[in-house]
Amino acid sequence: NEKDGLIYMRLEEKLARDVYLTLGKTYNQKMFVNIPESEQRHMDAVKAKLDKFNIPDPLLTDEVGVFPDAYPEFQILYDGLMTQGSISLYEGLLVGVAIEEMDIADLEEQIELAANPGIIKMYTYLKDASISHLAAFNKNLIGCVSISKVPE
Repeated sequence: NEKDGLIYMRLEEKLARDVYLTLGKTYNQKMFVNIPESEQRHMDAVKAKLDKFNIPDPLLTDEVGVFPDAYPEFQILYDGLMTQGSISLYEGLLVGVAIEEMDIADLEEQIELAANPGIIKMYTYLKDASISHLAAFNKNLIGCVSISKVPE
C-alpha cells in the first residue's frame, strides 16, 4: 500500500504542478506562480521517499502535461482540467479548488493506509500545504466573475 501510495502521490503532485504552471501562462495571478513552486517541492519530497525505498520513479519525463502511459487516468484528468481551466479565470480557480480537494482526500486516505512514520509525516505536511493552497484558491474566487476569455 505504501509503495502504491507513493507512486500515486508523485503523479498527483505532478498533475497539480503542471496544471498550475500551464494556467499561469494564461492568467497573471500570484497563486499560479507560487503554488507550482510548492508543488515541485512536494514532488521532490515524494521522489526522495521513492529513492529511499528503492521504488522506481513512475515519471519517465518531467515534461509539463505529459504523464506515463502506464497511468492514463492522469493524462485524461490533466487534459480535462486544462479544458475547463482555459475557459476563464473563474474556471481556472475552480480547477485549483478541485485539485486541492482531491489532493487532501487522497492524502487523508494515504495517511490512514501508511504505517511508516516518515511517510505519514510527509503526507501530513503535504496535506497541510494543500489546505493552504485550497484557501488561496477559495479566497481568489470571492469576487471573481465567471467571464469567458475573449478570443485572440
